Amino acid sequence: MIISYQKEAALKKEEARMKNIREAVRKSILVYDGSKGVLLQRMGLAGGECGDLWNADFPDRVRSIYESYRAAGSDIIQTNTFTANALSLKRHGLADRTREFNRRAARLAREVMGETGLVAGSMGPTGILLEPYGDLTEEEARQCFTEQAEALAEGGADALHLETFMDLEEMKIAIKAAKATGLTVIASMTFTTAGRTLMGSSPADCVAALKDAGADLLGANCSVGPAQMVPILEAMKEAGAGPLCAKPNAGMPRVEDGETIFDEGPEVFSRLVPAYLNAGAVILGGCCGTGPDHIRAIRRAVDSRQQGA
Repeated sequence: MIISYQKEAALKKEEARMKNIREAVRKSILVYDGSKGVLLQRMGLAGGECGDLWNADFPDRVRSIYESYRAAGSDIIQTNTFTANALSLKRHGLADRTREFNRRAARLAREVMGETGLVAGSMGPTGILLEPYGDLTEEEARQCFTEQAEALAEGGADALHLETFMDLEEMKIAIKAAKATGLTVIASMTFTTAGRTLMGSSPADCVAALKDAGADLLGANCSVGPAQMVPILEAMKEAGAGPLCAKPNAGMPRVEDGETIFDEGPEVFSRLVPAYLNAGAVILGGCCGTGPDHIRAIRRAVDSRQQGA
């Protein structure tokens, strides 16, 4: 009887996790987090080193990054797993630790956010072109994304965020794998300043394909700065995307004395929040070059907007 009750309670808890992000965006604007890479590098991650390994080797450092974003006002924390799929980890000789890294990253985020905060499992592309343009088969991609998605779900993620994809065909495979977990799926493409993906897809092309593939929420991230993100969101909204997730870079990167610099500060993000909201965004955060200060600025702007509504 006790076992049956515990099983029922666990199933209800799992069902609630599957619904909470979708329900939350109907009620209010959600503030996401920012870049993990910038903070990892400040903590000593060397160029070319595998940041996913830190989920196992330096969990306290990864946890501190999550905590810094929660303190800045993030409603959703994204796991440190952007390149934690088997095909990407294979380049570091770590493919056999894929499930470990993803479960650990999600559990760390779950610890920081508790039962009421939201955790999104980050899933990036494989970095290999699909056939016929490259060597990656559809089945290899499916297995790769399935393994990562399952591990993030096991670790306690509320949603799976497929981000920085350039190839719609690869994204569709990833969506199918992610949907199999039952979790909310956010699908974000990355666009150039010309308003298309590197594979030539327009925002309207992406909206049609991603909705048809079953993504719950669509979005755009990386590649462009905060101002360039606005017309991309507007084009997605016009194409019928529904609620959007926006995570722009802190401007266009430049290299100075061997260091990558992003020039757009927190005030730029804060100033553009009304434009993002008008373009249909309901989840706002940052990508490359952004940190807790950027998120803090977004939080203030969102709160001000909602209090004035």
